[in-house]
Amino acid sequence: MTTQTQDDRSNVGLSEAAYQLCSRLKEDGIFKELLDVYRLGIALSIKSGNAAPRISRQRNMFNVGSLDPDGTIRDLIMELYPEHAERPYAFAEQLAEYGVTEIGRLHESGQLRFRNLLATEVPAPGDEGPDGAAPAPSAIGETGSDGGTQQ
Repeated sequence: MTTQTQDDRSNVGLSEAAYQLCSRLKEDGIFKELLDVYRLGIALSIKSGNAAPRISRQRNMFNVGSLDPDGTIRDLIMELYPEHAERPYAFAEQLAEYGVTEIGRLHESGQLRFRNLLATEVPAPGDEGPDGAAPAPSAIGETGSDGGTQQ
């Protein structure tokens, strides 16, 4: 059973804009459930070291018991971000906001590559390698030789 501190959130959500991206990812068949998008958004945000600023207006989406039934997300946030240990689920929203927005941006631009989202080192689209060469086709933002999306 997930436990939270007294001042932390009991429900989590996204801004309306990020919620719309999340919904579109599900509608387009990229994800089966909104919860999957939300969790991957948190993971991508942690991997990238980025988080969105606090969300002033949000759309509630999930009870924390549904998002994190065994407390793994809470424990991970408390370990990696001790400054947010008092309100890990409030910070999870900021992580999800950033990650879902990034996933949505990549999908809308045709550059979403699942195998690269959580890769250890992913060059940014257009970044040049040390020899001045373009990044490998497996990089996020690149297409295969047939021009199609690689997933």
